[in-house]
Amino acid sequence: AAVQAVLDAGLVWDSTVTQFKELETVSVPELSQHAENASATILSAIDSTLLRAEISPTGTLLQGNANFLAVSGLSGDENAGSDLRATLALTGEAGAEPLGSLLDRRTGATGRFSLLRRTGDVRLIEGRLTPVPDFNGSVRQFLLLGTDITDAQAILDNAGAERRLLQERQQAVVDALRASLAQLAEGDLTATIGTAFGAAVFGAVLGPV
Repeated sequence: AAVQAVLDAGLVWDSTVTQFKELETVSVPELSQHAENASATILSAIDSTLLRAEISPTGTLLQGNANFLAVSGLSGDENAGSDLRATLALTGEAGAEPLGSLLDRRTGATGRFSLLRRTGDVRLIEGRLTPVPDFNGSVRQFLLLGTDITDAQAILDNAGAERRLLQERQQAVVDALRASLAQLAEGDLTATIGTAFGAAVFGAVLGPV
C-alpha cells in the first residue's frame, strides 16, 4: 500500500540528498530497499529503548524483543507461543481488564498494564496496545509498546507513604501543642507534652529558627 501510494504520487523521498526526485529515476527494487531500511531503523530505535511484544488475536506471544523478555521473565526459547491472556492486563481505577477482553474489543488500549511473572511478582508497563490490520482491514495481530515503570512507581509509593507519615506526625505535634496551650490559658502551669517528637517533625511544623 505504501509503495502504491508513492507510485500514485509519482514522487519518492530520497533521504540521501533530502529532496524529491522524479519517480522514473527510481526502480521498484530501490523503493523496496528504502522501505526495508526505514523499517529496520525504526525497529532498532524502538528496541533500544522500549519493550515490544507482537501478540496474536488469541493472546499468544508471536515475538518479543529482549526488553520484553527481560521484564516478563521469559527465556529466548519461550519467545513465541506463550499464552499472555492470564498474565497481562490493563489496570485502572475500575479494576483490571484482562488481555483477552482487550483483544476481543479490537480497538487497542493505552495506559498501565500489569504483567504477572512466573516468579509471582508483578511488573508495571506504561504503554500502548495497538491492533495491526492486514490488507483486508482485519486485525492480524496486536503490538504492545511500553516502558517498565515498576521501580519508578515503587519509589513514588514509598515517598508518598513517608509524606503521609510525616503529615500525621506533624498533626500530632499541632494537636499536642494546642491542648497544652489551652491548659496554660486556663491557668494550668503544669501542662506538658508527653510525646517525644523528632527534629524533622518540629522543623516541618515550626519552620527554620
